[in-house]
Amino acid sequence: MPNKNISLLSRIVLPVTVILSTVCIFLLFGDQADDDRLYYTNTALTVWLETVFFGYRGAWRLDKRAVTAPFLAALGVGAFYYVGAALLWMLCYSLMLKTFVSFSVYCVIHLTVLLAWLTVFTLMAELDNNHKENAAQQAQHTHALNFYTQRMKACTSRFRNALAEKSQATVCPTHTLDALTRHIETLPPSVLNTPQGQNILTDIVTRCEEQIEELETAQHEETVTGSCKKIERFVKNTLIELDMLRATAKR
Repeated sequence: MPNKNISLLSRIVLPVTVILSTVCIFLLFGDQADDDRLYYTNTALTVWLETVFFGYRGAWRLDKRAVTAPFLAALGVGAFYYVGAALLWMLCYSLMLKTFVSFSVYCVIHLTVLLAWLTVFTLMAELDNNHKENAAQQAQHTHALNFYTQRMKACTSRFRNALAEKSQATVCPTHTLDALTRHIETLPPSVLNTPQGQNILTDIVTRCEEQIEELETAQHEETVTGSCKKIERFVKNTLIELDMLRATAKR
């Protein structure tokens, strides 16, 4: 409960109190202002700068799945420089330059600084969104590659069991499928960026499972030997195909 109270004070009570205090201070000195346009502009600008500051503090409480920490850090640096530049220009103009620089130029410079900050903020948000999408896609592809690897390991286990049952380990080494499994396991996730890569891996694993099943159901020695040789040719050709797929993904 105390934590909720502190959070309420930090998120709502403190910003509202600061902004209302700022407005009150400007109102107290309103009678002494010699330029109403500058007075009201500086009042609104100060409230806006305080809103930016407290708004950034509130952004840290957003769901980290919605925005990344590097984006928030970059946003904070940008907000700090914007608030600092706008505040410095407001003080310099109000205290020293208002007799030399027109009010219109004063406002244009403020708008220019604001637009520059908003532009940078928009670009950073777009880059952050693209980064999150790419990271999510890479995670999905990594999971898919792990799925193909597990299927290949299951094929390898079935292959070894079938050879042991049929006493054909000398004709076809039990490690025949190991190289194929390692090739799939070490593929970069980018191979799945296109439907073609997904189709190739699905076809490879499916054909491997079919040939293992053919070996398991073979009854005669000649059929078993033929199935083993067929699997060896399949592995040799598939390794070449995977090397081509890997090379394509690196382009």
